[in-house]
This record gives sequence, structure tokens and C-alpha cells, in this order.
Amino acid sequence: MKCKCVTKCQFFKQLPQLLSEISFPTKNHEIKLLPGSDCNSEIYIRSKLVLNGFGMTSNHTYIKTINIMDTEVNFQDVNFSGHIVISPGSRFKATNCIFNCSQDNQDSIIEISPQTTCEFTNCQFSGGKQASITSNGPNSILFNNCSFLQAPVTSLVLSNETNIKLFNCKFQGAQKYAVLQTKKTNSTFISCDFSDMKGKAIGCCTESILNISDCKFSNCENGAICSANLSIIKITKSEFKNISPVAVNISKGSNGYIEGCTFDSCLRSLVCQKSYVDVNHSDFIKSILLLIGKYCPLLITNSKFSDLDIVISDYSNPIFRDNTTDKVLVRTGDYAKPLFINTPFNELVSSNCSQVILNNSPRKANKQVLGSEIIEVEKIPFELQRSNGIFSYSENDYQVPEKDLEFTPEEGHKDMPLLFIPCGHLCKEECSSCPVCGISGKTTKRYKTDNCVICMDAEPDLVYMPCGHQCCCHECMSSCDDCKKCPICGVPVCSVKKMFM
Repeated sequence: MKCKCVTKCQFFKQLPQLLSEISFPTKNHEIKLLPGSDCNSEIYIRSKLVLNGFGMTSNHTYIKTINIMDTEVNFQDVNFSGHIVISPGSRFKATNCIFNCSQDNQDSIIEISPQTTCEFTNCQFSGGKQASITSNGPNSILFNNCSFLQAPVTSLVLSNETNIKLFNCKFQGAQKYAVLQTKKTNSTFISCDFSDMKGKAIGCCTESILNISDCKFSNCENGAICSANLSIIKITKSEFKNISPVAVNISKGSNGYIEGCTFDSCLRSLVCQKSYVDVNHSDFIKSILLLIGKYCPLLITNSKFSDLDIVISDYSNPIFRDNTTDKVLVRTGDYAKPLFINTPFNELVSSNCSQVILNNSPRKANKQVLGSEIIEVEKIPFELQRSNGIFSYSENDYQVPEKDLEFTPEEGHKDMPLLFIPCGHLCKEECSSCPVCGISGKTTKRYKTDNCVICMDAEPDLVYMPCGHQCCCHECMSSCDDCKKCPICGVPVCSVKKMFM
């Protein structure tokens, strides 16, 4: 038996039992929501129900709060204003609907609880004091051909293992974030568009996973993507244009894979801080590539750089291989150690104990500041591999490591008693070429003190060469008046290196 009920929500005031709980004894009931209807009370739905409207262009139907209690509810062709709470165990589906807030102080339009399944098709969302939609997982959510417009703060807030997929969706006008995901959420964006917003497009943190494919980001005033706190992001075949201050920011132990992307006229196209990032077959045009942070493993291969500044600092040690360049300026400093393989550039400016290794990478001009070291090595095959925490590069496809993100494994130096000169990598036995980067040189013993011999507090992380004393921290060395001699033995220093594996 199928029952069809047509009513105005004002009549609910005269039906207190129906207002407090909709619980039909039969299945597949349907309610028609008339345009312009208002209900200032809460409704509880406990049985399967279909709510039909009169199209997205009709006047909105206002209901203060709809509570969906462990059942299945479908919205079709409804222009809805109010608040919806989807309780655990419920299933919610909306097609051709508009959802917006009824009041300025309403925190959100839709609250999605754990253990729920939701599907939205051709829907539009706007408003919400905190967010248009909030999700507290674990749950499963699907958006297809939806629009998120004019969110005062955030359009989507996802947390606690929310699993969400979005196809052909549009985000516009968010003031802080279009999407904010935290606490081990897993999201996938395919063919989505993020444009014209004052805030960031996507924020991803706290061990979350973010997959982006065939998406476009433009005119985002506070950045496109920000990933932190051990998150993993994968971006493929996407476009970033006119983004400031940073198109993609990956930091705090996160892992990133970028392939087939275009960065055009972004103030900073990519910023990597203490994270692993693999960039392949991507274009960087009229922008700045900023790589900072100790033990910041970064691979950039088969990409194109045009009218670009590459800034490498604070112990960062990226590898550039087989890239095409035009009007590229490289700036290195603060103990950075980049390796350029088959990657020419126009000008190199290096300073403050940085070490630049060039392998078949000619440069047209060179401005070298005192305290840096530039090493040109013969063209040899570089087949670096990552094993037991040792950073590597190889021709094989890169697999994102599940743990051990540091370049130097914990307690790894105990098995590496020798220091290779001039690169500063550690090795187990004497050799004539570095087992990590392959350059020629010699080994010497490394002598590590328990604490910095100057402040007697910090962990010693700098090695003086050629004597091999690892006895000073970065802060003390930077403030030391005489940094040209080893503070232990007084031997003149040819180079000061961060401990590399």
C-alpha cells in the first residue's frame, strides 16, 4: 500500500503527534512539501519517507529542524531552508534540491553523524554560521554535480574517518575554507572547480588522505591546498592559476604526489616543509618554488620550469632530474643540499653553508656567496634507493611510505661510523665514491658528542670537515663568532654539514 500525503507545514501546529514523530506502519510513504510552508518546531522521522517539492526555482519550504532517526529519507526537487540532523544508522538521499540556512546564527544546514550513508545529486548549498555541512565519521558520503556557494566560514567540515567522494562539484565564495578535513578522513575530488574565494580551497590535516584529479583552482586569495600533520595527498592532472600566497603547501611530515599538474601565475606554486613530495611531469610558470625544512626529501622529475624562482633553504635536500627550464633562478642557503641532474638553469645564488651538486646541469651565470660550496660531478647514473629510512631515488614508481618519514632513521647513525667527504653522507665502510650520491671523495671517522659543546644542551647536528667532529647545534654555530675552526680540535674547517644519510 502506498500512501501519498499533501500538506502545508503550518498545519503541523494543529497535529502535535505528527509534528513530534512521523512513524508510518507501512513503507514507501510520500509527503509533498508545498512552497512557502513554515514550521517552527522540530520533526522526527523514524520510518522510510520521501519528501517531494516543486522544483529548485520554487519558494523555499522552512522547517526549523528535521531529525532523521535510524531510517531512510529521500528529498526530491525541494527548496529547503532550515536544519537537518542525520542520526547514526540513517540513510539520506537528495536529488535536485537547494539547501540553505534559515537564520544567520544557524551553525550548519546538515549535520551527518557516524554510521550513516548520504548521497547528493545536483544539489546546491549555501550559508551556515560554521559550515554548510558537517560530518563526524566514520560514514560514507557522495556528492555528484553539486554546488557550494557563499559559505560565511566553511562549506564542508569533515572529521573522524569520514569517507567522501565528490564528482563535478563547484566551490565558490568560501571565506575561510571550502573544505576542511581532519582526523583520518579520506576524500576524493574528481573534475571539481574551486574559484573566487577569500579563504583556502582545501585544508587537510591529522593523518587524513586527499585525492585530487582533473580539478581546477583559480583566484583563491588564501591558497588552494594545505596539508599537514602526517597527511597524504595525491594531485593529478589539475590546474592552479592566480593563487596566492601558496598554491600547494605540504608540511609537518606529510606525503605528497603531484603529477601532470600546471601551476600558472601563482605567487608560490609549491611550498614543502619537512615532508616528502614527489613531483612528476608538471609545469611551473611565473611562480616561486619554495623548499624548506631539514630532511625535506623532494623529487622533481620530467617537469617544465618557465620564469621561475626556486628557493631551497633550512637543510632541505631536494633532487631535480631531467627537467626542462627557461629563465630559472636557483637560490640556496641555510645548509641546503640540492642535487641537480640534467636540469640546467640560468643563475645560481648560494650562501650560508649550502652545498649544491650539479650533474650535467649547466648554468649561464653564477653568484656564489662566501660559505657555500658548488660541486660539479661527471655524468654518472644515479640510482638511489630508499630502504630502512634512507632517502632514495630510483626509476621505479614511488610508493608512499607508511612511516619513517625522516631522512635519517632513528638511531641510524650508530650503524654509520664513517663520514664521506665532501658531500657529508654517512657510510658503513671506507670507499672512494659516496654510496648515496655517487660523487668521488674519501671517508673519515665521525666523532659525535652527546650534547652541543657550546650550549651543552641541544643535540649536536652539525659535522665539521675534514676532522669529522659532530659537536655543535645549528643555533650555536649560527651565533658563533669564529665558525672557521672546529670548536674541539681547532682544525680549519673546509665545510660544515648537516648529518645526511
